Amino acid sequence: MRWTLAVASLWGSIAAISLLMLVAPTADAASAAEVRFVQAAPDRAQGQLAVKRDGRTTRIGAPVRFGAAGTYNEVEPGTVTLEALAPEGRTAAEAPSQPLEAGERYTVMLLGGDQGPKIKLFRDAEPEAGRAKVRVIQAAPELGGPTIELSGRVIARRADFEQATPDVALPPGAYDLSLRRPGPGGEPILAQRNIALAAGTTSTAFVVGTQGQRTRALIVTDDTLAPRGAPETGLGGLDRAPGLPWLLIALATLAGGIAGGAGFELAGRRRDRARGDAVER
Repeated sequence: MRWTLAVASLWGSIAAISLLMLVAPTADAASAAEVRFVQAAPDRAQGQLAVKRDGRTTRIGAPVRFGAAGTYNEVEPGTVTLEALAPEGRTAAEAPSQPLEAGERYTVMLLGGDQGPKIKLFRDAEPEAGRAKVRVIQAAPELGGPTIELSGRVIARRADFEQATPDVALPPGAYDLSLRRPGPGGEPILAQRNIALAAGTTSTAFVVGTQGQRTRALIVTDDTLAPRGAPETGLGGLDRAPGLPWLLIALATLAGGIAGGAGFELAGRRRDRARGDAVER
């Protein structure tokens, strides 16, 4: 009987650990906004995103070269000032009073043009089971308002600079992206073939270039219905793991369960010994 209760105590601790490991990462992810930085200003070699809040500036992620997208980084939700920093740390552009909501993903773009660099914020769409969502953001300042097609389907008849097309839900597969000058029989500007779009994902095609840079489309995945991060294996790098406090709680819970079970068993043995001594007397 005593061993049954001790084992039950241990299994209860293991169940608590499992619940902590499942719930804690979800709670942490839901409490933050996620942002990534796209450097689309053709006259700048690279830039870095920074967030200013309450007079304090925090750099977000690593510097990003022209025509590339950074990874998503968690940011505390709320109203913030977004900045793009030049390599030497100087502010290249600023977009004040941008709201970031918990649990949402955003793309922050540094754009070029005749008026100088500017920042624009886009909210990223949520994925849909069985469908592939895609949008196109026209970030090349000298293209005017081209017509945008996906495998012959027109998704924007005039995509002006800084404009994002609506998210289009498609069957998963490979698609051809093409841009041409506005109007009937418009001259082709860009053709990019066999863009793979998977089910349960959202993607963005960033059209970048001009001002001396080659016009091209940068295709990136925004989100997926699968887990966003691969599970950790082993215990390497625990000192840098964001979930370390939960791991410590889990280990403490397990240790407490083992100690409780052992203590319960030891107490039972002492009671048995005390009864034996009493009988002998």
